[in-house]
Amino acid sequence: MAGVVAAASAYPLETLKSVLTVERRQYGGSIIVSFVAICKDEGVFALYRGLAPTLIAMMPYVGVEVGSTTSRDSFSSQFCVYETIKELLVKHYCATNSLSTIQTMLIGAAAGAVAQTSCHPLDVVRKRLQLQGLPGRPTQYSNMLDALACIVCFPTFFATHVPEQARVEGVRGLYKGLAPACLATLPSTGSSYVVYEALKAVLGVASR
Repeated sequence: MAGVVAAASAYPLETLKSVLTVERRQYGGSIIVSFVAICKDEGVFALYRGLAPTLIAMMPYVGVEVGSTTSRDSFSSQFCVYETIKELLVKHYCATNSLSTIQTMLIGAAAGAVAQTSCHPLDVVRKRLQLQGLPGRPTQYSNMLDALACIVCFPTFFATHVPEQARVEGVRGLYKGLAPACLATLPSTGSSYVVYEALKAVLGVASR
């Protein structure tokens, strides 16, 4: 819940970042100018376009990357990418019962790449919802489900129209830009797990 509130509160800045990345000249090149321009031309709610896929993507990203412990009453621990690979390596390949810094970094990077892949379709939808309606960019999608359906060319109750440019995309269209997105996550996720393991050792906390 805290993550959802934080993401929703900061989301207008994400929209402004996307807008300034693509249409910097159109919106004055600064956060304040672009904020005022968008609110004036399209209303405050335009700053929250694409919020739904962002909030939904938080769940698989955090869950897949880190793994989670569930309610003590009815669920057991869920092992996900990082903890699973780490456990296998320690059990079968590490005589010292611990991983080196390089191994930890590589496993963390792999976990980040898997997590990024799992939520990338929603990230694509978020970007498209954020940027549609800007000058030269017609509004094509009415909501998240509409965008997903149109991109994969599968009209549904939520997608009563399919833009011409979406006809040739298919499922692969949901993974456009995946390679640079994964490369961008590798340094941060890899180093994050090195710090994570170091702090666990300092605090004497064992993995569950």
